[in-house]
Amino acid sequence: MGVPGVRMDAPSILIEHTLDWIKREWRDKLDFVIWTGDNSRHDWDEAHPRKETKVLELNRQVTQMMSDLFCSSPEHPRAIPVVPVIGNNDVQPHNYIALNDDVLYFFEKLWDHWIPKKQRKDFLEGGYFAVDVAPGLRVLSINTMFFLKKNPLAKSCSKKSSSGHHHMKWYKQQLRKARHDNVKVYVIGHVPPSPRDFFKSCMTDYMSITADYSDVVHGHFYGHLNMDHFLLYDKREQEIHNSEELQLPYLEDSIEEQHDTASIQ
Repeated sequence: MGVPGVRMDAPSILIEHTLDWIKREWRDKLDFVIWTGDNSRHDWDEAHPRKETKVLELNRQVTQMMSDLFCSSPEHPRAIPVVPVIGNNDVQPHNYIALNDDVLYFFEKLWDHWIPKKQRKDFLEGGYFAVDVAPGLRVLSINTMFFLKKNPLAKSCSKKSSSGHHHMKWYKQQLRKARHDNVKVYVIGHVPPSPRDFFKSCMTDYMSITADYSDVVHGHFYGHLNMDHFLLYDKREQEIHNSEELQLPYLEDSIEEQHDTASIQ
């Protein structure tokens, strides 16, 4: 909805109608839902700059819509697991988030019924968590803003004190645990891994760890971009991805309209 060719966000009525359609056509067929972030609008309107209170309120509104649809109710007794992700426009200023950030307490309370209690400590530290959604299947919800060049609070993953380094350590530990538990993993995040967006060291670590656990990771799903597409990676790229010349298939100009993307290992 909106004027073609104009930068604008989806109106709330589009979200409402989309969820109504899912309720009618798909709810009884779903096993779980991955939710790739960006529930608040962009800061494009100079006449109406974003304020933190409004950003948080939009997150509350969309979360309530998701809860009404997928949580247990008299009409639909079966609750459907939802795995959320924090988008870069879900915080204010956008892209800004740090380890132990105060905003994580807001999201931890907001998503209380979806984040396992044993994962709360990890979530409050970095906004990431793991959850089993089906027998033999675990989802890792990662915080890609810790790898993002546009996040002034993030640093190279090679720095041991950085949020990205902490997150990569957690990511590897979770994949090791999944292998030990004999479960497969879906990885979900907001910004897809790309040399354009990720720090070089974070891109290196992400691809290396994922390749080492390719028997465990069965899919990657991201949001952030304005159309469905695939990003394809190859282990041989490990030999060249430190080069500034490396470019992976990537679609320009995001409008963060909650379209899932995927990469195949």
